[in-house]
Amino acid sequence: MDAAVVGHGLELRHRSAVVFQDLDVRVGVGGMLVLAGPARAGKTALLLTLAGRMRATGGKLTVSGFALPREASRVRRVVALAELAKVNPLDDTLTVEQQATEAIVLAAPWYRPWARAAEIDAVLSTARALAGEIPARSLICDLDPAARLLFGVALALVPARAAGSAAVLAVDDVDLLRDVEDRRRVWAALSSLAGSGEPPLTVIAACQNHHELTAIEDDRVVIVDLERC
Repeated sequence: MDAAVVGHGLELRHRSAVVFQDLDVRVGVGGMLVLAGPARAGKTALLLTLAGRMRATGGKLTVSGFALPREASRVRRVVALAELAKVNPLDDTLTVEQQATEAIVLAAPWYRPWARAAEIDAVLSTARALAGEIPARSLICDLDPAARLLFGVALALVPARAAGSAAVLAVDDVDLLRDVEDRRRVWAALSSLAGSGEPPLTVIAACQNHHELTAIEDDRVVIVDLERC
């Protein structure tokens, strides 16, 4: 399989509104697909569609070889969805260690309602490799915006990797980071994740402005400009 995501003629309508239509997407395994466009261009809806969490109203779509919507449950098992405020928000009242523990327990079999110290350390190591130092006892609400986003990425990979390994990582709205250096830091981290692991991880990320990506020379990056679609 040389493509992680293949979509032809994708369309999403809600009542009388067209969210997106006549959209073709394709990204190779281990690549990065960037969904770019202004507010209300349909980026989040497309991201959730590719992640198997929202159903397109037209077109054909396969993710990691699974056809949507017929195999949506399989797609959801291999697509890791990073924090999205209205879908899977982090708990601001928990510490980093507590949030990691909760993610591990939720991903574990029902008969093992606890997290091993080594598992917690592995999640924290992944987060720190992406974001730098993240104190285990810091509250989620006290993390700086880039660290919080990247910690959410590390958490998103927990259930998929517990089931075998994640095939796709989906990250919404990198532009929520106001500071340009924070955005560059996140793009660099996401670029480092693309192609890592086995199977190679494919990254899908949404943003309004992808100009910070120009600093990353990577021919695996595919940009879909929803403003022009």
